[in-house]
Amino acid sequence: MHAGPCSRPFDGSSLMTATGVFVPVSEVFPDVAGDFETFRRLLGQLSRTDTLFWCARFNLILSNPTNTDHRSKQQYVLSTCLRPQEIERINRFAQRHGGVDKIAVFFRGQLLELLRWACVLSADHAGDGNTFENLEKQRAFAQAALIASDLWAQRIYGDRMSVRDGVAAARQRALGSLRQSIAETSSGMHPLLALGRGTRLISERLFEFYPPLEEEFRSKTGLSLNEYYVCLAMIMTHVLDVTPENAEARGLGIFNVTTLSRDVPQLDRIVSAYLTLESQTAEELKNALYCNEEPLDPFSLPSVKPLRRKPILRAIDGRAIIMDPVFYAERASAGPLFLISEGADRSKSEQIFSAFGYAFEAYAGEILQAMYPKTPVLVNRLRLDVRGRDSRGNQVQIADACLNDVTDIVLVEAKARWVVDDKVLDQDYETYLEHLRDRYGAKTTGNATPTGVAQLARAITNLASGEWNATDEDFSQAERIYPVLLVHDQLLDAPVHGQFLAGEFQRALYPDKAPRIGDMQKGRFRITPLILMTIEDLENLETSTRHFALRDLLCEYSAACPDRMESLHDFIARSSFGREIRYSQSLAAKTLETLQQAVLTMGGSTEVPV
Repeated sequence: MHAGPCSRPFDGSSLMTATGVFVPVSEVFPDVAGDFETFRRLLGQLSRTDTLFWCARFNLILSNPTNTDHRSKQQYVLSTCLRPQEIERINRFAQRHGGVDKIAVFFRGQLLELLRWACVLSADHAGDGNTFENLEKQRAFAQAALIASDLWAQRIYGDRMSVRDGVAAARQRALGSLRQSIAETSSGMHPLLALGRGTRLISERLFEFYPPLEEEFRSKTGLSLNEYYVCLAMIMTHVLDVTPENAEARGLGIFNVTTLSRDVPQLDRIVSAYLTLESQTAEELKNALYCNEEPLDPFSLPSVKPLRRKPILRAIDGRAIIMDPVFYAERASAGPLFLISEGADRSKSEQIFSAFGYAFEAYAGEILQAMYPKTPVLVNRLRLDVRGRDSRGNQVQIADACLNDVTDIVLVEAKARWVVDDKVLDQDYETYLEHLRDRYGAKTTGNATPTGVAQLARAITNLASGEWNATDEDFSQAERIYPVLLVHDQLLDAPVHGQFLAGEFQRALYPDKAPRIGDMQKGRFRITPLILMTIEDLENLETSTRHFALRDLLCEYSAACPDRMESLHDFIARSSFGREIRYSQSLAAKTLETLQQAVLTMGGSTEVPV
């Protein structure tokens, strides 16, 4: 499970991130105050571009999803900028807090916080590019990073974790904080698998539902979709996989934009157009983050959206680095979607994102069909786009997919909705809850259009009453229904979200009988609490269900986690099913195909000059 802090500002308390307890600056530097003025003074001592590069370098190591050795990653960063006596203080702190694997001196959210504040509070000094060769600069960086941990926690959590009005209220109040914490601390999807998903979902599936895709993308970017993915692949394969062991050999993830296509002249135009789209200088990032208002509020730093939109940092001397590998992977899976919708009016934007929703349904259906293929001799257990008739003879859609195990029925509703960043940490936490209802449930205000969980509840209600009858499915022996909401948004895996949406489902279902937790009764059906599944979960199950049945997984999850406080993903990880999980073979194949295409486009070269 991911964990979040019970936070207090600048008081030396130890706080919990998704990675572990983080270390207050006073534990490592007893003579350094942990207040904002000290933080501001420290950043004034540091050269801006150097600081941004070091934040990015450490982030590439700490956020590498292929390297799960937490201890070695922490040790690398510690040995880079701290003295032996300071590391010894950290070791003593770790002994008091469960050991070195339970603490995080440096972590992704902290570094993103420090990087953004450095844009605002630092300036380039003489000798930028080499200023961190000075030991005192390294220590000032470490001190500022430790203070940034507290700034990050206070911005994310504030007092939302207080249980002054009960645990249930605290959970709802903290929902946005928990999501944002995971958004800024998790390692995210493997970048190369994100590349495979993007080419399947965008280049192949979206094109079917939005034919102008290629033309509009080229018009807006100067690139074809293939050229865009070639650049992504070229940089990913040579810059992202930074580990403590190969950090020096890879130049700590730095590449040079002036020599990136040196050996392949035909790439000059492509690379130049790509970097214009996806990179920014420190000054451009500052302008996107900050409007020069004084006095500064230490807890009101703008969102990470400017980093997400252009995740590559470019220095005036040609050096470049990916500031955040998680945001860069996101560009692979959905970047073109946002590029073609950028600047579009509301009607056009709705058209594009609606098409993406259909593409997502088709992509999910393709995976489900790979898991349960049709055979000439066996009954087809899986059906997509399940239709029926109501009592007046009108056609209705029951679900996007149905897995029929005779007595057990899995109904799937697939949704590719996007959460607006600014609503997540709104001062009124109800804003985020209502936003989730708008995206995935039934809104409680205005003209509510059933979507997501409300669609599942409506279908089950009408099947139970006999108002609807399936056209091509036999539900006559069905006893138990597993309602599954399949989502594109990986961050819905954050703690408490599954329970919240399960509660929305129960409210919309209005069951005949409902215990405090566990199965509900609706007519003749037993209904499990809503199961929230992300597309990454489904991708992982595509190959893995050769070893177990999806229905068995959902049954054991429902028995072990009836309150849905634990996500399906986390349940799989700690259960016996976790030992059988394999990467999706079809996704890996698409990734390999994309990489091979990149090599051909680069004229057979697989080297990126640094």
